[in-house]
Amino acid sequence: MNHVRLFQVIRKATQEGIPREIARLKRSKRPRNSNIIDMWLYPPSSPVQENAWQVATGILHLISQTSRDHSAQLWLSSVGPEIEENPDPVARAQFLRTHKVANFNYAEDRLHAIAAADGDRFISMESQLTEFAEHHHVSLRGFFNTRPNYGHWNESGNAVAALIVARDLQRDSFFDSQVHSGPVKVAQNRWVRDQRSSLVP
Repeated sequence: MNHVRLFQVIRKATQEGIPREIARLKRSKRPRNSNIIDMWLYPPSSPVQENAWQVATGILHLISQTSRDHSAQLWLSSVGPEIEENPDPVARAQFLRTHKVANFNYAEDRLHAIAAADGDRFISMESQLTEFAEHHHVSLRGFFNTRPNYGHWNESGNAVAALIVARDLQRDSFFDSQVHSGPVKVAQNRWVRDQRSSLVP
């Protein structure tokens, strides 16, 4: 049995299917799962949330140890909620005020600390995605059939994320920057040029 797929099915059922069915039976609108936002923005506020962090820390520690056992280098990153990558700084600021926090950093900082404790690399993805989206006025999430800045990464979001990962890998001594920096820079310049041309009416 594919255990990864089994976990995916369970997660989908608990986060989507079951709440949707309850809402249908009650003839009410299914509430948005706020646990993800809460876990990203705030320190744990219950034993259940703290236990979730402890489980995650233990899993990452085991992955790190297994990587070292196989002479491999583990790199970690994290992806935040869509509002964090919204190119509109006013919208981001309003969200932070509404949730009474100064920034989006809690979960990413904690994951970074976990990686550092195990001697693993960490790519701070969100700050770079936000900077790029705001500077180039580009929506990194959303598709033709969704509202802008919502849902999964679109083509632009995936392209920028790939460039960030490639650039961080190339900066590390683990890679030969003389070999890898050229293609990464060419790809980045080409993508930015294409985006600018697509925005011209």
